Amino acid sequence: MPVNGYTRVSAESLRKVPLDEEERKFLSKECLLRHLLAEKWNLSKAISRLEENLTWRRAMRIYDIEGMAKSLEDLAQYGKAFTFSYSPAGLPLLYWFPEKRKGDPDPSFDLVRLVVYLAERSGDLMVAGVEEVGFIVDTTGKIEKSTAQINAIRGILHTMQTYYPEKLGWAMVQNLGFVSKTLVNMIWPFVE
Repeated sequence: MPVNGYTRVSAESLRKVPLDEEERKFLSKECLLRHLLAEKWNLSKAISRLEENLTWRRAMRIYDIEGMAKSLEDLAQYGKAFTFSYSPAGLPLLYWFPEKRKGDPDPSFDLVRLVVYLAERSGDLMVAGVEEVGFIVDTTGKIEKSTAQINAIRGILHTMQTYYPEKLGWAMVQNLGFVSKTLVNMIWPFVE
């Protein structure tokens, strides 16, 4: 059944497909260590998490760079999220502006996909020795307290924590107003 323009495929059928070259690259020594560290060195949990991660990456079509870029082109034109510059330590910086402006599409699964796409492209920008990404959320302007927006924020947090273990070097929130601070306090229990 199609969801957001994608045909839903069972996780079991995705698990049965042999690894391709891109997935073998993904399963680097550093990736295995990140998953072990995220699971507190529990090997069986780390393996399960890696399998879940590979299944998720196949379902999201992470390796179809051109297809993902084309499907997110309309959303990206609003400038809600983008990568720009590096931190002093050499981490690529991913910016996200959750402000709702007139004419913006409602927050959706595609916003989570856009952040995933940018996180993946940030990985392409990393120099040798850099394994993490900096994440900056700028809350300038009005942030609506809609359920869709809160779900988008939770979706981004869940995705970064679950499928990008130990990849978030640091996160920063800029221009935090009263409403935004309340929103962060609502979301904070979901942050690992």
